Amino acid sequence: MATKGSTSDASDELFDYLCSPCNKQDKNSEAVKYCVDCQEYLCVTCVKSHNSFSVLAGHTLVERSKFGNASRTDSKELPSVPTERCKVHSLKLVDMFCADHDTVGCHVCFTINHKPCQDIHYIPEYVETTKQAESIRKMNDEMDKAISKMDNLMKNKQKDREDKKKTTAALLKEIKAFRKKVNEVLDRLEQAFVAEVEGKCGKQDQEFREELKNIQDTLDKLTTCKAEMESSQRNPSQQFVNMKKSENIISDIKKAGSRTADKVKDSLLFERNS
Repeated sequence: MATKGSTSDASDELFDYLCSPCNKQDKNSEAVKYCVDCQEYLCVTCVKSHNSFSVLAGHTLVERSKFGNASRTDSKELPSVPTERCKVHSLKLVDMFCADHDTVGCHVCFTINHKPCQDIHYIPEYVETTKQAESIRKMNDEMDKAISKMDNLMKNKQKDREDKKKTTAALLKEIKAFRKKVNEVLDRLEQAFVAEVEGKCGKQDQEFREELKNIQDTLDKLTTCKAEMESSQRNPSQQFVNMKKSENIISDIKKAGSRTADKVKDSLLFERNS
C-alpha cells in the first residue's frame, strides 16, 4: 500500500486526488497541493520541481486540507480558489473580501487600504460558509438585463447614426442644388452685364472712329491750306482766297471743338446686384 505523497507505477492504489503531471506519465501519485495558476494537482516530488523554477515563484499553491472532502468520482473538480490576479499587485491573487466596502482585493491591498475595516473575509472560506446561489442568480438576471439594455442602446445608436447619415446626405444634396441655381442666376446676370457693356462699348467705339475720321479730314485740309498759302505768296489775289478758306476751316474747327466740349460721353459703370 502506497503512503501519502509516494509515487508508484501500480494501478491498484486509489487516491482522492491524483498528481496531474504524474498522471500524464501513467504514474499513480497522490496530490498534496494544487497550483491555482497551472490549474494542476501536484504530489510531493512535483511540488519540489515546481518550486525550483524562478518563473513559477509567484504561483499560488493550495494545501491539501483546502481541497475539501472529495471522492474519486469528483476528483477532477478544482478547489474553490480565486485565479484572478490583482491589478495593482500582479503577483497576488484577489482572494480577500471586505463586506464593509463590498469590494475584493489581494492581501496587500487590504493590508494597506482596509486596516480599520472589521468585516473582512478570506474568499475561499467565505464562499463555503455563505450561500451565494441567490446572489449569483440575481446578478445573472441583472447582467442579462444590462446586456439587453446595452444591446438595444447599441441598435438605437446605430439607427441614429444611419438616420444622421441620410439627413446629412439630403442636406448636402439640397446645398448642391441651391448652389447650382445660384450659378445659373449668376451666369444669366453675367451674360446680361457683358451684353450691356459690349453694346455700349461698341456704340462709343463707332463714335470715336467717326470723330477720328473728322479730325483726320480737318488736319488734311489745314495741311493743304497751309501749303497753298505758302505757294501763293507771289499771287496776292490767290493768297487772299487761300487765307479766307483757311479762316473758314479754322472757324469750323472752333465750332466743332465747342460742340465736342458740350457733349459728355456716357461713362461705363458696373453696379453689383445685391
